[in-house]
Amino acid sequence: MYKKITSILLCCIFLLIACSNQNNIASEKEMAIKQDQEKENWQFEGYVIDYKKDMQGGHQYLMAWGVEAASMNNHTVDQILKTADPDAMWISIPEATAKNIQLGDKIKVKTTGTINDSFPSQAAAERVEVDKSVKKLNIS
Repeated sequence: MYKKITSILLCCIFLLIACSNQNNIASEKEMAIKQDQEKENWQFEGYVIDYKKDMQGGHQYLMAWGVEAASMNNHTVDQILKTADPDAMWISIPEATAKNIQLGDKIKVKTTGTINDSFPSQAAAERVEVDKSVKKLNIS
């Protein structure tokens, strides 16, 4: 009887450990999938049409979207803003990311969540990616 109880207990412990290990593997896979989805969860995609430094020395880029690239090419910032209205935003970007961004680049942006309503609107970037597969705009 004692051997039977011991065997049953050992089987139960083995099953608990095996199931627990499977759950860890499943949650690691779920986390990897979630991270991949978050990388693709861009809020805005547009072209950098202007640049300025803010009072704290940070970098701000004016981006516009919702307008065909051909309609923005060789136009002034004011002309692009009139065409893009209301689809333009000043994006505050950290120094490390800002050095990779140039005027005319197409960028993808995920904001930190807060977007100030104005025209152009204003937000801070959580993530920014330059789309190197797209030709740069020529901003006058």
